[in-house]
Amino acid sequence: MTARGHAVLARTRRVRCGATLVGLGLGLVLAGCASQAEQARATDVCAQVEGLRDAAQAVRDLDPATVTADEARAALEALQAEAAQAVAAADGTARRDAATLREAVADLRATVVAAGPDALTTARPLVEDQLGAVLVAAETLRQDLAAPCEAG
Repeated sequence: MTARGHAVLARTRRVRCGATLVGLGLGLVLAGCASQAEQARATDVCAQVEGLRDAAQAVRDLDPATVTADEARAALEALQAEAAQAVAAADGTARRDAATLREAVADLRATVVAAGPDALTTARPLVEDQLGAVLVAAETLRQDLAAPCEAG
């Protein structure tokens, strides 16, 4: 082989080695980015779970004996919004639990609206039962979504 042939072969090897090193380096960088993205997603889910917990506490603080339709509606809307955000942040995890919560909220909202302000006193036992169902559904959803937060 000629001197020029050796030079071309040596340069080809350097290029291949350089490309391999760049590829390995890029793979490590991408792996690091994926890990950071996963951590950011988990942090976001955890923040959303905290919001869900706070909204559930606001519903828990409602007194079935004195709650007005407007107070119930506002607390339930906030709870549903927080639940939707938490489920979205978790890439749709716990959809069944979210559906159960939506159903419980819809039942309670229908009772409060149907009873109206005058008949709400008569409907208080049903409101109390449905409020309990909403809280159980919210806590079940929160626990499912919070599992990765509590594990890490």
